[in-house]
Amino acid sequence: MPKEIRRGKERVITCDICGQRQPKSHTRPFYRFGKKFYACMRCAKKMGLVGRYARIKK
Repeated sequence: MPKEIRRGKERVITCDICGQRQPKSHTRPFYRFGKKFYACMRCAKKMGLVGRYARIKK
């Protein structure tokens, strides 16, 4: 599989849980109440969005 090459600036997104600003690649999107939210990796791990046995699928 070829390596993905990023060109230019990466978009910065604010975590909707803690307010921390992260690049888009370091956030995890999730849907709640029909709306799309973003969580940083630290909050996503606490919520169970990432990890070996993720409770919520993307």
